[in-house]
Formats: sequence, structure tokens, C-alpha cells
Amino acid sequence: MEFEFTISELHPSLAGHFPGNPIVPGVIILDEILRGIIKFHKDLKVTGFSAVKFIGPIKPEQKVCVVITKNNNLINFECYYESKKIANGSVKLVGL
Repeated sequence: MEFEFTISELHPSLAGHFPGNPIVPGVIILDEILRGIIKFHKDLKVTGFSAVKFIGPIKPEQKVCVVITKNNNLINFECYYESKKIANGSVKLVGL
């Protein structure tokens, strides 16, 4: 499954996150990933992230594609900007 997200250049976290050259903070990225996963799996409860790796920065207004796959009690994710992988990891769930 796939979904996309974009963080607005007006997001309040960007003002202090490298002024003049803003990048989206990791916590904002993870929040968007969780929102997307929950849209597809409303009956599941997230218990935490088992792994997260940020490979490259995400800038405001960049459209990020998230690919998710199920693996036992985990949902694995990979994030791409254009064709470049920028993050990956897995989310622990109950109820699978």
C-alpha cells in the first residue's frame, strides 16, 4: 500500500528548524507516517517504532511517498522523494 504527504512551508515547527534552510523535523515525519498507517489499519493499535532510519532530509512542500508492508506484528515503511529513499523503519502494532 502507498500514500503521500506534504508538509506546508507554513508548518510552525519549521521556523526554528534551520532558519533560512528549513527541513522537516523527524517527529513531524513520523507523525505523518502514523496517520497514513492508521488510515489503512483503523482496527490496529500502534505500540511504538521498532526501527527508524532517516537517510536524507525532507524539505517543506516536497511530496513524500510512503510504501507500507505488513510483516507479522510489524508494518514496515519506506519513504521516497521522487525516486530517492529518504527514510525507512517499522512500526509495532497489536491486533494484526
